[in-house]
Amino acid sequence: MKIDFDISTLNPEKPTGVGVYMLQLLQQAQNDSEFQLIPVLKASRFKKRSKLVNRIPSGRCSFYFPWSYLVGKESIFHGPDFKLPVSRGRRVVTIHDMVVFEKKFNEKTFYENGIWKLTQVIESEPDAIIVNSEFTKAEILKYFPKVKSPIYRTYLGCDRLQISDKKSLELPEKYILFVGSIERRKNIAGVISGYENYRLRGGQAHLVMAGSLGFEGTQLLAEAQKSVYRDQICHYPYFPFANLGELYQRAEIFFFPSYYEGFGLPILEAMSLGKPVVTSNIGAMAEIAGDAACLVDPNSAEQMGIRLVDLEKDQDLMQTMSKRGVQRAQEFTWKKCWSQTKEVYKEVGSLR
Repeated sequence: MKIDFDISTLNPEKPTGVGVYMLQLLQQAQNDSEFQLIPVLKASRFKKRSKLVNRIPSGRCSFYFPWSYLVGKESIFHGPDFKLPVSRGRRVVTIHDMVVFEKKFNEKTFYENGIWKLTQVIESEPDAIIVNSEFTKAEILKYFPKVKSPIYRTYLGCDRLQISDKKSLELPEKYILFVGSIERRKNIAGVISGYENYRLRGGQAHLVMAGSLGFEGTQLLAEAQKSVYRDQICHYPYFPFANLGELYQRAEIFFFPSYYEGFGLPILEAMSLGKPVVTSNIGAMAEIAGDAACLVDPNSAEQMGIRLVDLEKDQDLMQTMSKRGVQRAQEFTWKKCWSQTKEVYKEVGSLR
């Protein structure tokens, strides 16, 4: 069966979490005889074609017009980034999170347009909705209690990082790491206040934040520069994928007290490399981390500071959490994600 797989929003040079999801499914599908993922691109994105074909596994893509798209009888259209064309035929959409409904985390226009577009997609009754966590499934049912489409959960994988013994990055000798966009929903203010509390309790490591600017990012970085520990706080706007494994590998602790995630991929990527994790005790963060991380109230600088210091000063605790994290991360592979996604295709493919 052919799957028309929409890559219109993919930025292969700097892929977001959604972009990683797209690229990994395309990669996994390469050697699968059951389903053929055909990358398709909105006709309006024609100029992107040359960049995309050089980075996607198949090296080719087709075009479609979203306002008049007809899915073939032997095909399924998969919108892996919240979006679907107005079309006849079988359709699958992946909804990664419902953060557009959180007004406090969004710019006004994004908030209003996002709600309208996501409502249009869900109310168009796709044949299946894929989510990456039970938390996101619950969020959909909260805002759309009468949703008619079946919802399937497919966890993401974390086994993609490239590891090298070479030190190619200029980083502090000892640091706590945060990876994610610099925006309000990631609780950057909490990252700073938790780090400050950790330093007040005798912690010695630097803080490294790696991520591009998001909603209110400029203001948040400006606030970080007011910290008494500003000389120990480093921000790197972007690391190439080839360096991401090294960034995690050299960290002492991974610190991710986010307010809202649809999944929380950095948590597992850090765990996969044996890094002890301190993350939020709410939402998808708690679901994905399980008992393999130190869970804290993201509004409590004191809790965060205590846990960070506990890990730094107690080597037995650090080793215990490191082992738990590695074991937890092994449960999440892109092969498993692809296998679960195929089961959704089979369910939809059985519809006539």
